[in-house]
Amino acid sequence: MITELVHVGNALDFGDLPLSAAARIDGVVHTAGIVPVDPLTGALAGADIETQARSVLSNLATILESSGSSLDRVAVVRIYLSDIEGDLDGFNRVYAEFFPVHHPARYALGVRLARAEWRVEIQAVASCDGLPAER
Repeated sequence: MITELVHVGNALDFGDLPLSAAARIDGVVHTAGIVPVDPLTGALAGADIETQARSVLSNLATILESSGSSLDRVAVVRIYLSDIEGDLDGFNRVYAEFFPVHHPARYALGVRLARAEWRVEIQAVASCDGLPAER
C-alpha cells in the first residue's frame, strides 16, 4: 500500500500547518477538512451559508482534480455545520448544484468549528484512477 500526499499549490495546502490537502491510497483519495476560504488568498469566502457552501464545494472539486479524481467519483461526504438547524437547507440547495445526479453517501453534523467565522467544513472520500494534476 502506497500513500501519496496531495498538495494543491495554493491556500488549500493550509500554509504552515502540518497536513496535506488530500492523501491517495490504493485508488482512493481522502481529503482533509475543507473550509470556506479563497484558494488564492486564504481569506474567508463570505459570511452566508450559500457562499461558504459554494466555496467548500468548489475547493473540493479543485482538490479532487489535483488528486486525479472528480466530483462524480465521490463516495462519501462528511458535512460539519456550525448552525445545523439554520444552515442545512441553504447548504443543501448549493450541494444540489454540485451533485445534481450523482448523490454520494453523506451525513451532516452540528459542531463547533475551529474558527467562529466558518459556518461549514466538509471532508470527502472518492475513487481515483487518474494521475494527480501537475502543479
